[in-house]
Amino acid sequence: MKTTRRSAPLAAKVGGGQLKLGSARSGKFSRRGFGASYRVGTMTLAPKVAARLDKRLHLRVPASAATRLGTAVSDFQPESIAILGEGRAALELDGGFLAKLDRLHVAANPIFPAERPGPFTLEIFGGRLAADLGDGALETRGGLELLQLGGGKVVWSDARLDFDGGALEPEADVEPAPPYPGKIGLTAIASIDPPAGAVSADPAQRTIALSGAALALSATTAAILNEVFARPQGEDGIFAGGEPLGRLSFVAQGQ
Repeated sequence: MKTTRRSAPLAAKVGGGQLKLGSARSGKFSRRGFGASYRVGTMTLAPKVAARLDKRLHLRVPASAATRLGTAVSDFQPESIAILGEGRAALELDGGFLAKLDRLHVAANPIFPAERPGPFTLEIFGGRLAADLGDGALETRGGLELLQLGGGKVVWSDARLDFDGGALEPEADVEPAPPYPGKIGLTAIASIDPPAGAVSADPAQRTIALSGAALALSATTAAILNEVFARPQGEDGIFAGGEPLGRLSFVAQGQ
């Protein structure tokens, strides 16, 4: 099917050769959930196809360009959906994680366009997602700054939610540099584990929603937080890989 050819959308191999199958008066797209439907009105045989059918099949009633072939309907759904830059993802930091930050005199601040109070909200920028979040990625803008009074700083910004790898991946920056590494780049700071029933899709509205997916701190990120915030306070092992970082929710609007 060649949807750019409205009067002749169907091509086929007929008698060994590729031919225009027929002519149609209309061809029309309509939305069908995340996908679309393409309907072709009454088609008549193309002259070359009619001649080839007659030659090969010796039809009792010869085919011609006036012979009606029929109609066609094609329904299709995409494997992944392009996400519009609309809405926000909500990141609610775990109470135990916040308590550890408070104990070490570390403030958690939003970086524009992220907002607070309450959960941190990150702008949804785009991406592509499977309807069941089995794969794909969601891109966000904004971030978090973890700032210790009189000490170091860890920044997580413009996070990518990678559902292929099951990870929250922001651009990470650890300051001051030196002694810390400075800009690290895209880093998996936590794993994403959606609970049963947390993912829902509404084909009619073309939305994909995630509710309360658990985020578990990665071992590498826990080590960085200990190095920057705990050791200057004479402590160590405050943060551990696998401990709760928070929960993530969003409603993404598909195209």
